[in-house]
Amino acid sequence: MEYEFDGHTYQLSKLGLTDAKETLAKLQTMGFFDQGLEALISSPESLDVLERKLFRQNAQWMNETGHWVPLTKEITESHFAGRLPAYFNLMVKAIGYNFEDFLAGGWTTGLIPGEASPE
Repeated sequence: MEYEFDGHTYQLSKLGLTDAKETLAKLQTMGFFDQGLEALISSPESLDVLERKLFRQNAQWMNETGHWVPLTKEITESHFAGRLPAYFNLMVKAIGYNFEDFLAGGWTTGLIPGEASPE
């Protein structure tokens, strides 16, 4: 899925089953389903784990020359430097995209800004 935000284009792909299970368990452990974005902000270590799962192999950014670049740790650090809202926007979008079927239950309403399904 392609996604545009803040003048940048990203491409997200779905996690494999093992990574999806691990990510879902991490989201539950850190309290995401109860606290939403606050849970992400309150745990830098857990956020690093989520970034590793959701970005590295499963998110790309279209650079200035029109090439897709995987969001490795180094690219993520430089690309989102000074752009923390964009970082969290992509993180929440990746969570929504990967878990849209799981999050479709009524008990999750309001955790993810906007619609739970991708554009």
